[in-house]
Amino acid sequence: MARQAYDWLSLAPLFLDTETTGLDNTAEATEIGLTDASGQVVFETRLKPTVAIGAQAAAVHGISEQALCGAPLWTDVARQLRHAIGGRPVIIFNARFDIRILKQTAAAHRDPADWLEEMTVYCAMELAAGYYGVTNRYGTISLASAASQAGLKWSTKTGHRVKVFPVSIFRFVWGLPTVIFVRS
Repeated sequence: MARQAYDWLSLAPLFLDTETTGLDNTAEATEIGLTDASGQVVFETRLKPTVAIGAQAAAVHGISEQALCGAPLWTDVARQLRHAIGGRPVIIFNARFDIRILKQTAAAHRDPADWLEEMTVYCAMELAAGYYGVTNRYGTISLASAASQAGLKWSTKTGHRVKVFPVSIFRFVWGLPTVIFVRS
């Protein structure tokens, strides 16, 4: 795990996370965040979805539909997100989920977003599950569990926000000080 994390970090990756309206095949992003390996925010936005926010999702991330009333649409920010990524590799905890959510969000706005297919994406969850072992019925590991096993402090109050990135796990593995980045 340490070698793979080091290899990924040597590529100057970005770390992407989303918050969503839910988990199903109509769920969309309500928030997207992108940081670099030092934790500097490269891109961050909330999004107004075309579907309602599910009660379970709202309970996890605390984002209400009212909070998104003035938020931009996917079509307003997709080009900015693509530009912010700029061809750099992206590390995502549960990459399949977040990429699916981004694609569903784009589709809801009739945006083919072909560039999402072209991104180089690495999954931090798969890396952590390979190192720490699976801890749930899905055959994966949660970010909270991976962080805990890596010896990082984890708070459910700050754990589900787009500025809490798996970069902290890589910093730990790489031997750097561990920091959990939270919304200011």
